[in-house]
Amino acid sequence: MSKISFRRGISSTRRDRIASWCLGVAVVIIVASFCVVKPLYFQFFDNKLFDTFLRFSTSGTKPSPAVAIVEIDEKSLTRFGQWPWPRYRIAALLEKLKSAGAKTIALDMMFPEPDRASLVHLKEAAEKELGRKLDLSGIPMAYRDNDATLASAFARTCPILGYEFLFGATRPPNQICTISPLAVVLRERKGERRWPITRAAAVTCNIPVLASATPFSGFLNAGPDEDGVIRRMPLVIEYEHRIYPSLALAAFLHHIDTKEPIILSFMESNRLSIGRLNVPLDESGRLIVKYAGPAGLFPRASVIDVIDGRVSKDFFKDKLVFLGPSAPGLAGLKTTPLDPVFPGVEVHASVVDNLLRADFLRRPSSAPALEAMLTLVIGLLSVCLLVIARPIVSLASIAFASVLLWQACLLLFRTKGVFISPLFPTLALFSNLALLTAFLFRQEKLKLKAKTRELLETQELTIQCLSSLAETRDSDTGGHIRRTQLYVRAICERLAKHPDFSSFLTPDMIETLQKSAPLHDIGKVGVPDAILLKPGRLDQNEFDVMKKHTVYGREAIAKAEARFWEKGTSTFLDAAKDIAYYHHEKWSGGGYPMGASGKDIPISARIMAVADVYDALVSGRVYKSAYNHDEAVRIIVEEKGKYFDPRVVDAFLAVQADFRRILVKFADSDDIGDAAIQAQTRDVTTERET
Repeated sequence: MSKISFRRGISSTRRDRIASWCLGVAVVIIVASFCVVKPLYFQFFDNKLFDTFLRFSTSGTKPSPAVAIVEIDEKSLTRFGQWPWPRYRIAALLEKLKSAGAKTIALDMMFPEPDRASLVHLKEAAEKELGRKLDLSGIPMAYRDNDATLASAFARTCPILGYEFLFGATRPPNQICTISPLAVVLRERKGERRWPITRAAAVTCNIPVLASATPFSGFLNAGPDEDGVIRRMPLVIEYEHRIYPSLALAAFLHHIDTKEPIILSFMESNRLSIGRLNVPLDESGRLIVKYAGPAGLFPRASVIDVIDGRVSKDFFKDKLVFLGPSAPGLAGLKTTPLDPVFPGVEVHASVVDNLLRADFLRRPSSAPALEAMLTLVIGLLSVCLLVIARPIVSLASIAFASVLLWQACLLLFRTKGVFISPLFPTLALFSNLALLTAFLFRQEKLKLKAKTRELLETQELTIQCLSSLAETRDSDTGGHIRRTQLYVRAICERLAKHPDFSSFLTPDMIETLQKSAPLHDIGKVGVPDAILLKPGRLDQNEFDVMKKHTVYGREAIAKAEARFWEKGTSTFLDAAKDIAYYHHEKWSGGGYPMGASGKDIPISARIMAVADVYDALVSGRVYKSAYNHDEAVRIIVEEKGKYFDPRVVDAFLAVQADFRRILVKFADSDDIGDAAIQAQTRDVTTERET
């Protein structure tokens, strides 16, 4: 007959499947809601995911050759000193760029205050603060006022000036601003006003003499995300009911010199249209900047090289040139997805590069809804898979689906420039994997625990049946089985504190010994009735037959083990065999069936011997009268070191009060030797019957 396997799989019940479905669907709905109402924590990871996609998509990208940068770098500061420089130097630089053929010049800087280094301002300061007059009569007018000099250069070169909008603030007092609005056509759904464009409250601009010298200007405001990274740039901002362009947009429009109408559309999608060029805007009306790479990709020249004439004549010809700071400390450095130290002037150049090449990234207004739908579909499919399929199949399928999803989103980003985040669908997949796996594992664990409890109860019932079989052969034993179980446990719990026994008598082993104790006399079923039930004293031959019950007991248990269990797999059966075979051995030798002594006798049998003898002494039999508790204790103490292990006897003495209580509670009838205990037992029995 084959061995019984106790490793049977337990299938999920209908109730567990329904609970798993409900849990999985709830998780999917919660994650899908994050797509629409995105918590800040998830927005952070979404932004980092966008950065990763951008890094994978910009390899080998070259910016437009029509854009160049002139940078105020460390070398220029070392040559000309601290910033800001006298404005006649900026004027000279603009004249150099224009004469070199630059078609459009955009200034990533502002001039909100007069140049205090001008001679006219120095003359006023000297007269006011020092009381001295400076004679400027010999100096030409063109050199007396740096602002006038720069204004003249502006009139000849027509650069795009920068200014900044303020939000949540009022207009600075006594400031007159000359800024150039953008002539746009607004398109939006009839009866529905969606206005994603940012509204400004005030503006910080250039001094009037400079602002009025050129008709072109654009705001310098960047729109960093919550983590300080510039991923999007506003192309237009509303101020006092008019639309104003960014520096990059103003420079682009000047450079292409278009006569096409400029249209702002907020209908099916947000976009800015310039002729056939459609510029996608995000849900906040900003352009998602597609950086070509880290800083340094655009053609660039240092201010000092331009002024000294070390730049080739064709370098600036017909180009759109941005002039701005790149040196640390000039507040011109920004953080972008591809570079933590990125000159602000190059951010504007990157926006113009996107416009010139018509190469854009898109985040459709419907993207959150699409991501939510994708999360629901993929999440619900994963719930089906996790509830129905095996765990290893579910894990492999979810891993494959995740890789496929990410590859598809990356491919869409690289080929179409559309950013659809796989973050939330992936979160739904792995949240379901973790939670449902944990839930199903817990359910299976509970079932296994219940099954184990059922097996243990079956085991205990089997033990009781076998021990009851022995009782039917020897009716005088009565509650002997139950009492000896509890005696064994009491001795074990005390003996477990002894250093010689603590490693053996673990809680699990104590439980095992208590359960196996009832089988100590199972071998009596093999003893003939004439001997087992004889009322008188047994003769030697009869006693020799009686001794064989120890051998019969071990053999019966061993045969059951050989038939139904693998050898050495049941600690319970090993303990039962030792108890059945050795519990009549004596510490000093001379017991049966082996005549073993000392530590050759298993610990379990030594403990069983004390419990068995005590109960035999205090219980009446057909062939003897019962001893009272004190007499039984005295006899056991007398046999200390002879019949019993001295340490086990010491443990017995420490818990003898427990033995008395067990005897009272589980006494068979009046067959016990202590009159007081008999009376107490009868009272307890009467109370139970009542």
